[in-house]
Amino acid sequence: MVQVKGFKGIRPTKEKSEDIAAVPYDVVNSGEAKLIAEENPLSFLKIDRAEINFDEDIDFQDPKVYEKAKELIEEYIAKGFFLEDPDESIYIYEQQWKDVVQKGIVCLSSCEDYLDKKVKIHEHTLTAKEIDRTNHIDITNYHTGPIFLLYREKEEIQEAIEEGVKTGEVIFDFERDGVKHKGYRI
Repeated sequence: MVQVKGFKGIRPTKEKSEDIAAVPYDVVNSGEAKLIAEENPLSFLKIDRAEINFDEDIDFQDPKVYEKAKELIEEYIAKGFFLEDPDESIYIYEQQWKDVVQKGIVCLSSCEDYLDKKVKIHEHTLTAKEIDRTNHIDITNYHTGPIFLLYREKEEIQEAIEEGVKTGEVIFDFERDGVKHKGYRI
């Protein structure tokens, strides 16, 4: 089994989570992201697609873009929109659309497990996106985009998730576009 562990999450407060929540950075283009952020000034897209804070002619890999993302993260922390959990935690994320419910674990995983091929490549990423996300992490010093890993169904994992849902702290709970989002810290 791969190695996983908790971490001290920096995340939106329960009160601001719905305002800050956004679609993944790579499912919208810059123009679409800018429109979303104009409608919702706290949208996380202002951080994850920080080029939308500049004129349209800026290169999305310009170092100023990543510096702006870092500035906004620090601003959200200073204004109390984000908080840092006091302890290392594992999180559970639950989505429900109509009668379909999916739950997953948010945690750290081992890079060694990836290099040892215990974690299999599930998609071929574009070099430009890899460089962009690496720059984003290096300059902001925050990893803002989760990487999805799938696992073979194991009863012990399902039981741990269900126990976390029963006993964990609810850290967000909102509905957007017909999808219910709920998060737990365990």
